[in-house]
Amino acid sequence: ILLDVFTEGTGDDWDDESVSDDSGEEDDEEEDMLESQHVEEMKRSHWRVSRRLDTLSIDIDGKEKLAQELQRSREQFNELKRRYEEKIQKLQEELKRVEDGRDTIMQELKQKKATAEEIQKRKAEFEERMQAIKQ
Repeated sequence: ILLDVFTEGTGDDWDDESVSDDSGEEDDEEEDMLESQHVEEMKRSHWRVSRRLDTLSIDIDGKEKLAQELQRSREQFNELKRRYEEKIQKLQEELKRVEDGRDTIMQELKQKKATAEEIQKRKAEFEERMQAIKQ
């Protein structure tokens, strides 16, 4: 009798373990599936971050090129401005010399008591030279 009770108890215990093993396998499968989903979500997230990083890198490269182009344009502008101002300064100096020369010649002509026609002729010559400089 004892043997039957022991055998029956062992058999029942064995069946209980097999039931609990099945639920453990289901838990493992569920954990594996959740982990797999998590891994896939992490891959998608990584892919989105990588794409965003690529886009930002392209945007930064484009902006760097624009900044370089702007710098070159500024340098060209400053060089042209410098040349223009230098040329204006030279023309102003030349105009001043011609005006001074005109004034000196006119003064000399008046002192020599040149004719009105001669004074007009000289004056017209200087006016033409100054007009040419101004253009």
